Amino acid sequence: MRFQAAQWLLPLSVCIHNAEEAIRMPAFWQQLHWNPPVSRRHLWLAMLALDLLAVLLTYFAVKHGRHSVTGHLYMGFVFVLLLNVMWHVGVMIWYGTYATGVVTAVIFNLPLTVYLLRRAGRERENG
Repeated sequence: MRFQAAQWLLPLSVCIHNAEEAIRMPAFWQQLHWNPPVSRRHLWLAMLALDLLAVLLTYFAVKHGRHSVTGHLYMGFVFVLLLNVMWHVGVMIWYGTYATGVVTAVIFNLPLTVYLLRRAGRERENG
């Protein structure tokens, strides 16, 4: 698979992950008594903004190439998504309960981010 084609899996993965979080996050937030509480409306707006950011970063990274500013921003977004996976797993371990978003983080985001980071590293080495 060409790297540019693989890059388009990121917005799809982010959207799937955000859908899982948007459905369960307000109840999870209340269950753990985190403050301030999150309204469903604000959460959905934030998720939509992240989905849009993923699409735009991917579009411009593919259009301008991996050595462009947007190419570097895209890879930074990929790395942040990998950190987000670790956060979800850490919350699940710390609280000893299902952490909303952990399923899609581990099933979709973890393998995709590792693949994209490794693939970008190999392409950088090969010129």
